[in-house]
Amino acid sequence: MGPLDTSHVISNIRTKVDGDTAKLYCYAMAQHFPAGESPDPERTRHALMMNRYDADLVRDGDAWRISRLIIDSAWFSGDPSVLLPND
Repeated sequence: MGPLDTSHVISNIRTKVDGDTAKLYCYAMAQHFPAGESPDPERTRHALMMNRYDADLVRDGDAWRISRLIIDSAWFSGDPSVLLPND
């Protein structure tokens, strides 16, 4: 994917920590506009999607890192070509 103007919202976050590993489940709604065209009311070309995230995490010092990630598309609205790079 090329450069895009995007906004992401994460919700319904559930985690289960077991020592230095964890499981994470959440929803992510992502709005995408062609670069430089973010939410201008005169433009309607966009791609909006809702995804379910299923991730395994591992502790790395004070941070958590994703060791496995599955993204499952729940729904999509808009123009899918917004996600394609411009040639």
